[in-house]
Amino acid sequence: MVELLRSLKKTLEAETSIPVFFTWQDEQTLEPFIVLADGNTDDSLSPKAGRAVTNLALQAHLFYPGGSRIKVEDERYKVTGILYKASNRIVNVASEVMKDNSVGREVYHVVMTLSALI
Repeated sequence: MVELLRSLKKTLEAETSIPVFFTWQDEQTLEPFIVLADGNTDDSLSPKAGRAVTNLALQAHLFYPGGSRIKVEDERYKVTGILYKASNRIVNVASEVMKDNSVGREVYHVVMTLSALI
């Protein structure tokens, strides 16, 4: 999982120029930024003996200035493509766009849930 997180951070920062963090940011951090946050694992796909197969669900949060819905949608699709490119272990990315003011101002908050086999 650590390798996947490193790969995601490196690829996202290189191809988007958007800073990537592993912790939530306060109102002093200006948009856009990405937080690679909560994740959970499920090994129910694994046989009871032998090599383990684990399904990882990881959330990536894109915070984007609240001025343009069209721009945030463009960035959402760009980031989704980059996520797939960052690792061949990613099998699905689902996302949702919403307005949010948890950073002290109204911004777009895109929640992307990645599914990966590790």
